[in-house]
Amino acid sequence: MKNKTVLAFTLYLASMFLSGFVPQAEEEGSPLILWGVCILLPVIIFLALIYAINSNRKKLAEQPSEAQLTEAAQPPAAEAPVEPEIKTRVKEESVETIVESAPVEEIARDDLEVIEGIGPKISGVLQAAGIRSFAQLASTDVSQLQEILTQAGLSRLSDPSTWGAQAQLAADGKLDELKALQDQLKARYLMVVRSDQEEHAPGGLTFAGGKVESAGTTQNILEMTARREIREEVGVEVSPQMVYLWSSSFISSDGSPVVDVVLLCRYLSGIPAALQPHEVSAVMWMSADEIYQAPDLAPWTRHSIELAETQHYALTG
Repeated sequence: MKNKTVLAFTLYLASMFLSGFVPQAEEEGSPLILWGVCILLPVIIFLALIYAINSNRKKLAEQPSEAQLTEAAQPPAAEAPVEPEIKTRVKEESVETIVESAPVEEIARDDLEVIEGIGPKISGVLQAAGIRSFAQLASTDVSQLQEILTQAGLSRLSDPSTWGAQAQLAADGKLDELKALQDQLKARYLMVVRSDQEEHAPGGLTFAGGKVESAGTTQNILEMTARREIREEVGVEVSPQMVYLWSSSFISSDGSPVVDVVLLCRYLSGIPAALQPHEVSAVMWMSADEIYQAPDLAPWTRHSIELAETQHYALTG
């Protein structure tokens, strides 16, 4: 519509131009001017038409075609799904610098069982307590050793009083002196020879002991009797902690019934001596092998020593 309006407006101007000049030509009566107007008017109309056509083509070119309008009216095609971005997390591992420190010098372990009175069980207890060498054992107080044994339940028959001296000789490499000392310290039993004046088994090799005395109500009567009789007969003090070995009954030479109880105890102090000659004629320390070789050894004495050896090893290990 806008193009048509422009064309009508152009024709309108052209008609006004013509109408304006025609009366003037008529008034002047000049045929030349009239012909000029007649020639000019078609040219103007022709140029106006050319301008209108070109303008119309330009507008049509700028407007979208029907196909383009149809495509624009259609909904846009679904966009291809955008795949989610996958973020890969790279774990950064810290690199630690390992600095090798100088190895700690380990104290050489010595065979503590070389020490008389120390077996596998006690050796394990001492090593667990940090005592692993002869030098360490030699520098440890007897009271501390006794405390270690007490906590392990091995104090009844263990005597650590000589372990330090033995360990020092072993640490110094004085093996001959160590052997000489250990020969004196080897497990020995305090044996007595009964007096010939005794009615029962006179002259026999046996242990120090005596009869239970009536003392009313008393606790640990057997242990009390053993300690008293040993002190009175041979002048030796023994530990109050004792281990029961065995017991038997028999009839003595005078016809009296006897219940014999054998206890194992540890020596504490004193120099053995026959303090009651009418009961004991001799006192000596003897090893198990020496006792076994004694002439006329009573079977019950041998059996007692065998039990003592087994029990002593079990307790001191």
